Amino acid sequence: MAWNHLPSEIFDMILQGADLETIKNVRLVNKVTAQRCLSPRFLSCASHIKTDLTEQSLWKVIERTAHPIFSRAVRYLTVLAVCYDHRGKHVLFEKHLTTRGYWNPLNWRRRYGLFYQTPRATYNLEWLQQQQASRDAVSDQFIIQVLTSALDSFIELKQINLQAQVMTSPNERWSPYTVLAPVILPWASHVCYLVLAAVAKGESTVPEINIYTAYERDSKPARFPSPNEVYCGVSIEKLSHYLDKINDGVEVRLPFGSMNVCLATERQAQFKQEPGWLQTGYASFLSVFSGSVAGESPRDDLSGLMRLLKATPHLQGLKIEFDHEDLATRNEFRGIFTSVANQASFRQLKECTLIRLPITPAALLRFLEAHRDLINLTLKYLSVSSDSLWDPIFRFVGAEMTDLRWCTIDHLYHGDARIPLDRENFSKNYCPRRAYLPVEFANNGGPDVYFIFLPNDHNVPMPPS
Repeated sequence: MAWNHLPSEIFDMILQGADLETIKNVRLVNKVTAQRCLSPRFLSCASHIKTDLTEQSLWKVIERTAHPIFSRAVRYLTVLAVCYDHRGKHVLFEKHLTTRGYWNPLNWRRRYGLFYQTPRATYNLEWLQQQQASRDAVSDQFIIQVLTSALDSFIELKQINLQAQVMTSPNERWSPYTVLAPVILPWASHVCYLVLAAVAKGESTVPEINIYTAYERDSKPARFPSPNEVYCGVSIEKLSHYLDKINDGVEVRLPFGSMNVCLATERQAQFKQEPGWLQTGYASFLSVFSGSVAGESPRDDLSGLMRLLKATPHLQGLKIEFDHEDLATRNEFRGIFTSVANQASFRQLKECTLIRLPITPAALLRFLEAHRDLINLTLKYLSVSSDSLWDPIFRFVGAEMTDLRWCTIDHLYHGDARIPLDRENFSKNYCPRRAYLPVEFANNGGPDVYFIFLPNDHNVPMPPS
């Protein structure tokens, strides 16, 4: 039969996007085909599973969980926090009109200065509303139960990824954008709670989680205008509330050895534009998990990051990124990292990355002193008040963190003024005894300071005064 003579690459490509039911039917063709569906090469193509938490998607996860072979093939689980933008002609872009006409993915066209709705736009809007209704019908309890069962069954699982997307039609997805931020950020935080609850309530030992630190490429071609994107992360104001909700106030324990987390603040996503569409189109959706749209939500508690880190005592790798827009916001949230520096300590931590996180020099120095055995340290887009100094931190990094092998420092600020840094002066002033590889970047495209330090036995003598 033709199936028997297909090259392995073509056979795997055909079935790579098939669901479990289709694969079962293909296996019934003959013994040769059945065996090829269980080959290590094919199973490697089935190592990644996604769910957007709709009922149909969750049932596919259940099917994979129940299979004795394909459940063991899963290595990566991606949970999508999807928002469906069904706001009609206001969707996605500010009015970007061209002389030829259409300006957005829902095919609203301009003729003699008037908008009219195309049949495709009607279909897309109906699909978006149906998807929204389908997702709203799924209870949190059912989602947590399915994810807990799946995580316990995927015994070879290596990584959980949380990603946020906006759908504007069945075939068009976008990275989160500004105008829909009042919907995206609360839902993304709620999805994070569902995943953490599933991990905490089960027996999974998955070693790594990425919480909104990566996005898939947008599906639209470059000829379409791009919307203003917004960082999507876990709401720092609601994170503590959700951690309380997992075990009814009892502290949770999570198995992660590596965690990358992007934080956001709902104070930057207040309902500044078009409150009408938010109230009429998304009020019922938001009220399910975040109180009313008017803002009746759990009290703000900025200890969520500290509590999340204390729940993962075995961390070896940590990346924290925080979205903020202005100096006022930055000053308001400096206490977040201070509580982390005062209370969190990870004996096994070897890699740490801090990006845009509001800090004070004293808190950062305390954190580094507690984790002086770091091997890899990255500090990017950090700012201290104009009357503070970076020098104590630089001296500690250069002289005291002797196990450090990779060090990246880029875009550090005094207030809003960027500090001029370069590798040669940094080495001369703060780590003159340490040898490093002279790595160069093309077209000056690298960070301000980047070191690959050599082991201690390569230390160089102190230069003569």
